[in-house]
Amino acid sequence: MTWLTLTVVGCGLVLSLWSGLGPPWHWPGMLLRAVHRGGRRAVRASVARLRRPAAEPGPDPFVILQLQHRLGLIATELRILESEDADRVYYARAHRIQTRRTAYDQLLTEACRLAGVTDENPGHRLDTDGGLSRTEDERFAAEIELAARGWHW
Repeated sequence: MTWLTLTVVGCGLVLSLWSGLGPPWHWPGMLLRAVHRGGRRAVRASVARLRRPAAEPGPDPFVILQLQHRLGLIATELRILESEDADRVYYARAHRIQTRRTAYDQLLTEACRLAGVTDENPGHRLDTDGGLSRTEDERFAAEIELAARGWHW
């Protein structure tokens, strides 16, 4: 029995020397060095994570939903005002259409700013009231860009 124990211990020593681990009495020191290196790496990683600037928070989703809702309301009002039956119902129809279009264009500009859509024509003309005015093509292009980014109203 002692011969078997000595044989197994001897084979273990030879195997540990050949595998590059060194003699077994060096293993506790190697373990401490490995733990120390791992601890230093973890500290460096957490310091780097803390030094990294925080990402800018995106726009508030409730602001986006409110803006989409307002765009939908004004778009519906414009559709009603521009229908053929609106001639007999609404007084000062042309003025109402113009004010709704201006409001829609301003909301569209705000939506483009929130969604990160770049404006191809930043110098939009101002209408008689001093509000922002877009052409139908500019309005359509902005709506398509917003729809491509997941906006709908």
